[in-house]
Order: sequence, then structure tokens, then C-alpha cells
Amino acid sequence: MHPPSIPTPTSDNGETPRANKRRRLQDRETSVATTNNGEPVPDLQYYDPDQNPEERRQLRRDLRAQMRDFNDDRDSIMAGDNTKLVQYIEKSNSLMNRVKQTADAALDARFLVAASDLTLKKTTAMVMGANSTGIDLDEFVSKCILFMQHNGYVDNDDPAHTQAASTQAHARRQARRANVDSDDEQEDTGDALAWDILGERACFGNNRRPPVPGFLLGPLSVQKRVRATQTQRRARLRRDPQSERRPESLEAEDIQRPENSNLVTLVKKIRGELTSVLERRIDAVDEELSNYPGEPPEDVIEDVKEKHGITQIGEEDPSMSLFEFAINPQSFGQTVENLFYTSFLIREGSVRVGKDKHGLPVICPSESRGLNEQGAKNVSRHQAVFSIDYPTWQKLIEAFDLREPVIAHRQEEQPTQTVRGWYG
Repeated sequence: MHPPSIPTPTSDNGETPRANKRRRLQDRETSVATTNNGEPVPDLQYYDPDQNPEERRQLRRDLRAQMRDFNDDRDSIMAGDNTKLVQYIEKSNSLMNRVKQTADAALDARFLVAASDLTLKKTTAMVMGANSTGIDLDEFVSKCILFMQHNGYVDNDDPAHTQAASTQAHARRQARRANVDSDDEQEDTGDALAWDILGERACFGNNRRPPVPGFLLGPLSVQKRVRATQTQRRARLRRDPQSERRPESLEAEDIQRPENSNLVTLVKKIRGELTSVLERRIDAVDEELSNYPGEPPEDVIEDVKEKHGITQIGEEDPSMSLFEFAINPQSFGQTVENLFYTSFLIREGSVRVGKDKHGLPVICPSESRGLNEQGAKNVSRHQAVFSIDYPTWQKLIEAFDLREPVIAHRQEEQPTQTVRGWYG
């Protein structure tokens, strides 16, 4: 005898989860349409990348016109009922059915944002009133009058308090009638408003005095600290009168102006050094060429000039390298100063700048020209900026094999002050 078997769901049973899953997959597969090539047909109801351009242009014109009309009718929509706003939203829904591109949908979304903002403003105005103060003034005044007429008890739910308040109001009215003239008595025929009750129960009870900073000191055992810096400051201010000194008075002869510190003198001295160096090198070239047997050829002359550091700007002006002239291998700072002083000479026209056959800058002395002469010869100015840093300075020293500066090295002057004058 076999044991009893437990009934199990079959794959054909429609109530099992597996059957439900298979049914959902079959429904989804059959709902997707296919083309002849087996590719799914895109749903063109909401997005069509190949939408008719003319139809799209007309749609964008309608969307812009709707936005423009809506902005023009903002005041009328705020002042009137919601009919126009509903019409604009219905028109927007009809236009949205023709939207098939994301850019066009952005225009429609912009209109919806503007409509939402205007609806919020209109709702706020309806809730808070025309003045947008947040309080309905008529309702507030009517409730205040009702509150004062009933002596602070609007609902009359407390008979004892109501009777006491009514007695007090009657006494106030009797006292008021006794103190006024006969003419005023004719005007005071109605119930008086209990302003004192309004002030006592509605105003002063809710207007409390804010805490002052004195309550924020902390515990009662707080002891005020004395700043030690105040004592030190007082001690520093107490100086000994005998240690005071009178300021030194300088006379004209006390001011020393060494010749080397004068800019004009330095610039003239540098131009003189350029002239003297070129003259010495030209003499050395002439002396060496004079010992050559016969007439020296051009290549020999160029080799001798290059040996002594002489080149030419044009055909006649002898010159030398700007780097060889201005760089001081002993001081980077004085190298920068020499270039600065040389720029003054170039600006004044006392030194001329050119290029050698290697394209490197060379300089030679020249005579400065006046403004009239520059205008007559149509002389034009050219400006160039040359920057130098410490690594470049070291590379130039190594490239030109510089050992001694052409411009004499200037000794660094230490600032000294002559101790002279009267001291108390």
C-alpha cells in the first residue's frame, strides 16, 4: 500500500505563481508590435523625432503666443474669476497633445510654471485680503467690538463672571453719565465699549517685557575677571623722563649723496664703459689684423672680431653682445640693475640695439636725436620686454663663459647714520 500523496500544483494550473508569470510574459510579448525586419515599432504618440517640421513650427508659434497672451492677461486674471485661467489651461492641454519633442515640452512646462505662480498669488490674495496683511480688518474690528460689548466674555458661558462684568459695566456707564454734560448725554445712548477690558485682557496680558541681558550672567558665584593686559599697558606707559631722547636734527651737510647712488651719474658711467670697452676691443682687432701677412680675407676678419667679442649692426657700427655687457656673474641683483640702466640709455637714444647673425641682441653707442630730427627721419619706436630669472642668469653665464663683469661691480652700501645732535 502506497502512502497518501500530497496534491501538487501543475504547470497548467492557472492559479500558481509560475503560471501567472508566464501569462504576463506572453501578454507583454504579444502587445509589442514588430516590423517586417523584426524590429519593434516605436510609440509615436508622445515622442516623434521625425515630426513634420512645418507642424512643429506652427506648434511652437502657438505655444509662444499662448505665453505672450497669458503674460498680457495677468492683471485681468488676478482681478476676475477663474474663467480665463481655466481656458488657458485647457488650451495648454490641447497644445500638449501635439507636442512630440522635448524642447516643445519645455515651452509648455514654462507656461505651467507661470500659471502655477499666478494661481498661488491669487490664492494668497483671496485668503489674506486685498492688502495682503494676513488679517481681515473688518472681521478683526467686529470681533473687538463684540469682545468689548460683552466685557471680555463673548460666549457668555460663565454666568458669575458675566454678572460681575455686567455690574462693572453698569457702574462705569453710571459714572460716565454723571461726569458728562447734558449735550454729551444725548449722544451716549448706546452700550459703551469697554476699552479697559480690551487693554487688560487682550493687550497687556499678551505683551510681556522681554528679558534683559542681566539675566544671562550665569550662576551667582561668577566673579568678574580683571584683565592683566590693562596693568601691563599702564606699566609700559610709565616711562622714565630721563630716558627720553630728543629727535635728531639733520642739516643740509649731514645728508650724504654718494655719486654712485645717483641714477643719472650711473647711466652716464655705464655708457662710458660701453664706449671704452668697444674701443679697446677694436684696437685689439686692428693690432691682430696688422700682424697678418698681406690682406686678410673676410673670414679671417670675422673670426678675429668674434674672438674679441665684436660684431656689427649694419655695415659700420661696431657692437657687442647685450648679455656680455650687462650680465654681472658675481651678482644677480646687479645684473637686473644693469639691464634697467641700459633700458634708460636705449630709451634716450644713447644706445642702439640690434641683432647679430645668430639672432642675439647686441648694442652699440649712438647719438641721441631730438624730436624734430626724429620726425624728419620718420624714426619709430619699438618696445620689447625682456624677463630674466636666476636659472636663466646662470645659463647665460655658462653659455657666454663670463668670468668678470664688463660693468664694474658696485660695492653694496650699508646704511649708516652719523651720531650727531643733542640728546636730553
